[in-house]
Amino acid sequence: MRCFLLADDPACARLEPALSSADCAPRRLGNCAELSRETRTSGPSLVVLGEAACRELELSDVQRDGLSLVVWAPDAAPEQKRAWLERGAIDVWDGSEADLTFRALCCKRVAKQLQRGAARVRALTLSRGRYRSLVQNALDIIAVLDHGGVIRYASPALGRVLGYESHEVRGVHLDDIVHPEDIDAARSALVESNVPGVSVRAEFRVRHKQGHWRYVEAVADNLVGYPSVSGIVVNARDVTDRHDLEQMLMHQAFFDGLTGLPNRALFMDRAEHALAQQQRASGAPALLFIDLDGFKDINDSFGHDVGDAALVAVARRIESLCRAGDTAARLGGDEFTLLLESVESRDAALHVAERVIQSLRRPLPVGDLELHVTVSVGVACFEEGMDAKELVRRADTAMYRAKEMGKDQFLLWVPRHDTERPPRLPTPPP
Repeated sequence: MRCFLLADDPACARLEPALSSADCAPRRLGNCAELSRETRTSGPSLVVLGEAACRELELSDVQRDGLSLVVWAPDAAPEQKRAWLERGAIDVWDGSEADLTFRALCCKRVAKQLQRGAARVRALTLSRGRYRSLVQNALDIIAVLDHGGVIRYASPALGRVLGYESHEVRGVHLDDIVHPEDIDAARSALVESNVPGVSVRAEFRVRHKQGHWRYVEAVADNLVGYPSVSGIVVNARDVTDRHDLEQMLMHQAFFDGLTGLPNRALFMDRAEHALAQQQRASGAPALLFIDLDGFKDINDSFGHDVGDAALVAVARRIESLCRAGDTAARLGGDEFTLLLESVESRDAALHVAERVIQSLRRPLPVGDLELHVTVSVGVACFEEGMDAKELVRRADTAMYRAKEMGKDQFLLWVPRHDTERPPRLPTPPP
């Protein structure tokens, strides 16, 4: 620790040996300006001021973190000594050399304690500044909510993500900015986060200031027990792009890219589900396997663009015949299916097949063209112990038999079709 001495009193010569014996060898300064300059850059120091220096400057002029001020005033009145102590001095010296040595040791100890305290304050200030900088510049939203879901604090990232200034949402309830369909999920996460030590993750939509919705992934931690926080800390990031990508990939995996109908994978899943649920319903599932007659001629005559447009038009016609719970799907090429989740009888399924035939006999408007198509439809009804693959096989067999019988008609599968139907692909010669 450095020690500075600014005292013109001849008696202050007694201070130097006393300070040296306390391992505080002083450096003598000539004036207050030099004192101010030295202490500004010296770091932790013990400063001993004479009465003249104290009268020339205010103690606050040199008092700062890391400085411990002692006044050398052997002739000062008690009131003056008390005033100096009140203004920040840690001691006032006026005793013998032995007494000064003892008091120098005490002041050195006090000075070191003050320095350690000042160091802790500086470290805490630095830590708070670092934390504030991290929060202020974080890309994720950091918010503090109370138990009821009212926002008490939101970091500046709120503006980048949702367009709001922090003060615009202070005091706003979470329900007021969460999508109505996601409020239950947000509330459930808030309730779970009331348990200390539990991190809760949730995903929901939040209203942007411009009115549209953004998906956020939020993690909530209960820090109510921390006096400096006293709330539920929520870290939220914008995952809208990720959500949209996931939805796109899911749509590509389960829906036909041309018609938008469920593809084979989703159709089979729904068929299995319908068969699993049939015991709870009054009716039973049935399947219509639909194949366009002579569709190759449309592609050959008008091109594949017209053919694709025709497939979309066919899909819309079939889709228009679906009841609640039914599923229209495109299995590929010009093959479609219509899964009737529950019909009361075979006649009811055949009635729907007749409607499909009649609907697709009407001309299909495709651009400037009116195309005429017909379809062959195979119908299969659920029987006990049947799985989805068997249901599809029977409907496909009946459809193929309907084509053999002249096309533009529907046919209900019966067991003899399995023996009458020739193989769809010729068996290669041995």
